[in-house]
Amino acid sequence: MTEFVDFINEIAPNYQIPCRQTITKRLIPEKIDILKAQIKHELNQINWCALSTDVWTSNSMMMLSYLSVTREWEKEDKVFKIVSDSGAYIKSCAICLFNENYFIQCSAHRLNLWIDYTLEPRLVKTKMDNEENTRYYVRDFNENCEIRKIKINNETLEEIEHLNEMKDEINRILGKCKKLVGSFKYSEFLSRRLKEKQEALNFSTRIKLVQDCPTR
Repeated sequence: MTEFVDFINEIAPNYQIPCRQTITKRLIPEKIDILKAQIKHELNQINWCALSTDVWTSNSMMMLSYLSVTREWEKEDKVFKIVSDSGAYIKSCAICLFNENYFIQCSAHRLNLWIDYTLEPRLVKTKMDNEENTRYYVRDFNENCEIRKIKINNETLEEIEHLNEMKDEINRILGKCKKLVGSFKYSEFLSRRLKEKQEALNFSTRIKLVQDCPTR
């Protein structure tokens, strides 16, 4: 480290190297916030996407449970993928494939890109003008990835209402997934029944819902 500092002082005497606290407390969080805003802005442009999920637990002393959701969608013949998780001990990973050779990956720091953000129903506010015409507004991201109150028309309002219904349905499905995995985690009877069914069906591989995956 001292050699690096000496090298910087030699080539750029006026440059002050930021301390570790500045990097960890300010610079890295700023980069994460920018990436989060970009990803959220991209997610708001999606009309259709494929959702897949994975659930697992860790056999550590803390018996942690995890749920990950992967979204994949296509835009201009390019594939995009977002992976978000619900585990406080899992590093969230966001991967955007813009072309064959360019990736954005941030697995070293959690992005807190919860599935709740995209599944949370969007609230539409109404306002009457002087001529008693109803206007609709919604909080959304503009082209600069900044949250603004944006005016919408009746067609967009109907789309939002339809999406809110879909989000509620997906939330119910996710709740059932959590309940299902939790039942296998805490019930010795269900775990034994799962193993018996796999043996009865002559599965060559015994699949468990409880997995020890500390690296995931």
